[in-house]
Amino acid sequence: QNKFPDRIVLHSPEFLSERTAAHEVDHPNENIIGIPLSNKKRKEIAERIIKILPMSPYNLVCSSTEAEIIKYGHNCLGYTRIVFTNMLYDLADKLGCDWNKIQEAMSMDPVIGPTYMNPIHKNGRGAGGNCFIKDFSAFIKSYQKLLDSDLYGIRLLKTIERKNMELLKST
Repeated sequence: QNKFPDRIVLHSPEFLSERTAAHEVDHPNENIIGIPLSNKKRKEIAERIIKILPMSPYNLVCSSTEAEIIKYGHNCLGYTRIVFTNMLYDLADKLGCDWNKIQEAMSMDPVIGPTYMNPIHKNGRGAGGNCFIKDFSAFIKSYQKLLDSDLYGIRLLKTIERKNMELLKST
């Protein structure tokens, strides 16, 4: 935006899964429009953009940095949930439990829901795909750069990343 002040730049992160992208484009859960420089004109244009996007239950105009954090939060929470679900699956297996019962019961809980509750996806384990790995890695780098004194947090993120690599390699 600084390089081209005569143009209006907006950031709208996408929240699509490869398998269901076509449906999600037409039926988004949220429409987020980020603006790098906030003023009345940019906000009005962002609001007009939201009105022409497919209807969604949630719409937000925010700063472009907030829009980026929302996107990273979405993908990093998904990544972390996949890793944890795989660990839960392994524990249940060692205890002789029926994973299908656990998965069904947890998926029915409205706080948890069914998203990322399948530890074996496309015949593999772990958080893969085009976005999860790169976004989690970028999040770690940003976190480490801006919160370098949080050694436990950095260590936790790197450990989750290593656990995911172990899951991916195992399948």
